[in-house]
Amino acid sequence: MCCAAFGIRPRDPPGIILSEAPRSNEGTVIAVGPGFRTQDGTLLPMNVAVGDSVYLPEYGGVKVNGESTEEDGEYTIYREDELLGTLGADEV
Repeated sequence: MCCAAFGIRPRDPPGIILSEAPRSNEGTVIAVGPGFRTQDGTLLPMNVAVGDSVYLPEYGGVKVNGESTEEDGEYTIYREDELLGTLGADEV
């Protein structure tokens, strides 16, 4: 699956300016594959879908750059088992 990291928020919710910029460990799923094949060939479908908000690991994944337009940014490709979890709609 391919994820785009959320923009980093330099202030916490009450508006206090943070002394050190936090790293973004949250992202949005922008593309997914069909799933994972087991050794016997059974296809296990993905548990995340395009548009889901997910927690990303600090390290891992493969970084790729969008090349078609200037608006394309940097994306990271992860295996589903690398994701730390999903965010609920009320957590975004």
